[in-house]
Amino acid sequence: MPEEEWEEPYEWSPRELITAAKLNITTKNLRWLKQRLEEAPPAIHDKASHKSPTLPDDDIHRTSVPIDHPDSSITPPKLSAVNVPEDGQVPSFHAATGQFAWITPAVGVGPIKKVAEVVLDTDVTYVDFTGLDLNRDKFYLMLYSLRSAAFEQYFVFFNQDFAPGNYSTQWVFGEGGSVMASRVYVPIFAMWGAVETEYADTCGWFLLQRGPAGVPRIHSSMVWRDWAWVRNGSFAVTYRYPATNVTHMRISCSQAANNLKAGSRFILLGGA
Repeated sequence: MPEEEWEEPYEWSPRELITAAKLNITTKNLRWLKQRLEEAPPAIHDKASHKSPTLPDDDIHRTSVPIDHPDSSITPPKLSAVNVPEDGQVPSFHAATGQFAWITPAVGVGPIKKVAEVVLDTDVTYVDFTGLDLNRDKFYLMLYSLRSAAFEQYFVFFNQDFAPGNYSTQWVFGEGGSVMASRVYVPIFAMWGAVETEYADTCGWFLLQRGPAGVPRIHSSMVWRDWAWVRNGSFAVTYRYPATNVTHMRISCSQAANNLKAGSRFILLGGA
């Protein structure tokens, strides 16, 4: 390191002297370093090339809304040539090219949407949900609140196949200290008891998906009966055959006509 003398004496702070002692640096050398740092030009962020001395050239900083580009352009070196993404696009890294590119997320990735809502204003035997597309929406989540005048087993059918024998259900009930279970070859997703009070609604939800083999399957969970006799139930419903899609769904009474009473509600949700 060059030996240089200062034209004017310099008074060192105790902190600077302690630092110099720890590093075994003479005050003369420390003065030389300090002078060179003061003479060096300040680091300037190059907005034209969007390179920063504090970040590597292949970084992807500013991939949201940049704060220092007046034209809102985004030009990190490893981003695709399209500088400004379209609405809804997100950056995605491609290992094969070693670059980031703007992509539109796949359909079904994102928030849940409401597909349909039905509140019965009169007693009916069934409710149809048409215009569905399980391939597009990925799943359906049905929230239900049901009421009947007499004992009822509520069925669910797919794609206008109303033959109960093409479906099977495994159900489990819990009531007090008792547990009951059975498998039946009909598509039951919920029940309503034989003798109920005015507060004994059936409420629950079911999830509809297709497995890798294409078979539609439902898992349903419900709570029913009144305060003194509350019961929970779980139902697993499986269709007999694979299906290329599910475009229609029917909720139906199985025990009596017009046994879905006014006030019953269905809210169908799907992937957005």
